[in-house]
Amino acid sequence: MPVLKRPALAIALACLAGTPAFAQSQTQPSSGSSNGPEEVVVTAQRQVQQERYVPITMTAISPQKMEDAHLMSIESIGAVTPGLIFEAGNGFPQSYIRGIGANYVTPGLENPVALYVDGAYVPRGAGTFFGLMDMGSVEVLKGPQGTLYGRNASGGAILMNTANPTDEYSVRTTAEYGSYDHFLGEAVVNIPVDDTFALRLAGRYYTDDGYQKNVTTGNHLKGDHGVDLRGKALWTPNDAFSALLTLEYSHDNSNSLSDGRTSSPPPLCAACGIPGGNANVGFYQTASDFEAPYISHSSSANLDLKYHVGDLTFQSVTAYRDLFGTTSEDNDMSALPLFVFQSGFGGKTFSEDAQVSSAYDGWFNFLAGVQYIHDDASDFAHLMGLGLGIPYGNTPARTDQDVTTKSFAAFAEVYIKPMDRMTITLGGRYSSDHRGIDTTINPVAQAIFNPAGTA
Repeated sequence: MPVLKRPALAIALACLAGTPAFAQSQTQPSSGSSNGPEEVVVTAQRQVQQERYVPITMTAISPQKMEDAHLMSIESIGAVTPGLIFEAGNGFPQSYIRGIGANYVTPGLENPVALYVDGAYVPRGAGTFFGLMDMGSVEVLKGPQGTLYGRNASGGAILMNTANPTDEYSVRTTAEYGSYDHFLGEAVVNIPVDDTFALRLAGRYYTDDGYQKNVTTGNHLKGDHGVDLRGKALWTPNDAFSALLTLEYSHDNSNSLSDGRTSSPPPLCAACGIPGGNANVGFYQTASDFEAPYISHSSSANLDLKYHVGDLTFQSVTAYRDLFGTTSEDNDMSALPLFVFQSGFGGKTFSEDAQVSSAYDGWFNFLAGVQYIHDDASDFAHLMGLGLGIPYGNTPARTDQDVTTKSFAAFAEVYIKPMDRMTITLGGRYSSDHRGIDTTINPVAQAIFNPAGTA
């Protein structure tokens, strides 16, 4: 098993003078108030702060903004975030901040736009079409985040924070219906059990037949069907300690990855000009002999512990995520069984973040922490079709890859305030990754792609 070790050291220096003008506010005016825009609470510096005091180029999206703009999934936030672009790959979103991103999903290759959910790092892009259900906020940090969010975040970071339980009983339900039998229903219940314990339950069900038609089979494509469930429990026995447990489950079954029509001439269009290819179809049509859905299901647990003592706050975020998904494409985009690509991805991730921060009244404050990640990821890919000499039903050309990543990091920032309206930030991070890779190629794939048996 090849083993890769990579130590890294990142240093950051930032200076803020005057009223912070770096944060791009995406807030709406507070209802019933004429005192200006509402305050947005963010965690961009791993602390709960008002957005206007954070010297980071960022866009903070409040729950009201998400509702007003009808933002339903993570890729939709690009519509309200300058410099952020989301594209859809084979079952995973491709995010780019100021042009920096990645179009791969291979285990062990992490996106330069880091993704955090409730303070826990998500190391792989596969299966991260997260729905924006009952959110507290979404923050997009732009530019390198090498200190506090240093997991190769050269492009930036996206922080998703789900809504926490509150001390008021509430129920909220929404439903929508549209063409192609589109339906979405969502319910949120907040239950204050007593003065120290509260629950928040959220669920969403969605279904859509799709607007595209496969002229070969007569089925509708580009549809989506799934369910999202979340439960959060908050225990605050006193003013100094709090424990927040989050459990989530998501299942998605769609055929939205089907290809549309092709207008490319031969040889770019493999089936054009071949009898039975049906390559020339309508704008909202496709011709495919192979249909298989994109299926993804994930479950996660997150435990956030906080303890305040004096002017210090200690925090621990422990998270576990289990993910699996499969997808396929009829790459010849025709009714002929020429080329079919199928793949699967999955893995289990454990992470631990521990930190301490200060809130002194004087000129000096700090934040320091450590991070540990253990990620076991896997994927497979196989090809079949007459174009490769592998009829359907035969053993496909297949590759399997297993990647184990163990990572440790230590980070810190110091905040020096030599005068009013000026803060100097000094930060550093050290990280070390230990990665093992196992790859298996079956005999069919070796015979096709490496018939000579060379390395």
